[in-house]
Amino acid sequence: DSRIGGIGRPSHFAGAIFIFLQSQILAKRFASTFRRAEYLTSSLQVEVKRQTTQVRQIMIHIPEGLFILNDQQQVQEPYSQHLTEILDENSILNQNLLSCFEERFQLDAEVLAQARSTLTASFGEDEINWAMNEALLPRESSDGAGRYYEFRWYPIFEQGVMRELIGIIRDTTDIKRLEAETREQESEFHILRELFYAPRKGLQASLGHC
Repeated sequence: DSRIGGIGRPSHFAGAIFIFLQSQILAKRFASTFRRAEYLTSSLQVEVKRQTTQVRQIMIHIPEGLFILNDQQQVQEPYSQHLTEILDENSILNQNLLSCFEERFQLDAEVLAQARSTLTASFGEDEINWAMNEALLPRESSDGAGRYYEFRWYPIFEQGVMRELIGIIRDTTDIKRLEAETREQESEFHILRELFYAPRKGLQASLGHC
């Protein structure tokens, strides 16, 4: 019996050592995981701060009116500084976008009513609903002071449902001016081309009557 008990005691002792070693290994692994998680958390905070700074700089310097609308058709952060210049507002946070459009752009009541109905019907709905109604949103307008603007709309879907809407307002005044100048030059070139290729007799006859 004493021999059996003598064998049993070392066995229990070995088991205790095994459990102790296992606990030490787990403790080390936990400490390592904790330090790694702490490092990752710290790195994530640094990365978030860096990206936030980048977004802020983009919103300050981008030469377009960029904004995000919520389901109440209100402007949310972030939005570009240039948007406040286009809409002639110091701050447009939580303001109704189409009310700002009504004051700033030459959009008739019917266009604005259609836009309001489209936005109301699109938030909380699927992509098919958006595709059927997006054509009713305004695409361009002027401010009545000789400047022209283009509007673009980009929906944000979550799990197939539209939650937010990104909008971009772009000043196209210079582009339209260049297009008008190009059309005028093309018209002049067309007239000169017709004169150049006109039959000589006809041209001489025309000159003879002058």
